[in-house]
Amino acid sequence: MTIASPALAVPSTYRIDVSWPILILFAALLCVLIILPMSWLFYYSLVDRNGAFTLENFKTLVTDPVFVEPLTTTVILATSSSIICCAFAAPMGWLVARTDIPLRRTVRSLVTASFVTPPFLGAIGSQ
Repeated sequence: MTIASPALAVPSTYRIDVSWPILILFAALLCVLIILPMSWLFYYSLVDRNGAFTLENFKTLVTDPVFVEPLTTTVILATSSSIICCAFAAPMGWLVARTDIPLRRTVRSLVTASFVTPPFLGAIGSQ
């Protein structure tokens, strides 16, 4: 017969965890880089050159022929690319996550690579 002895308390070593301050710093930086330009865009869309509140900018956007054609093209491109991407990405994501299709790791790698290639393609295309 053996007698169980109580476990000895392990002295805890105090470590400073710097991951949270770094995470908060990067989150704050990201918020500044996104929220600040978006707030300027929002503010300047609602004021005129003198700083007075106006909705004339929006009226000009939808009535001036110089702006209507690019606006229409942008809406058509954004809508059609969103629909096409959802039509392909949703089934592909389900197949990769829920089934054991061949080349599953390759598909994941290609999807990850798609986040990197657009800046390179834009740089090459502008030359």
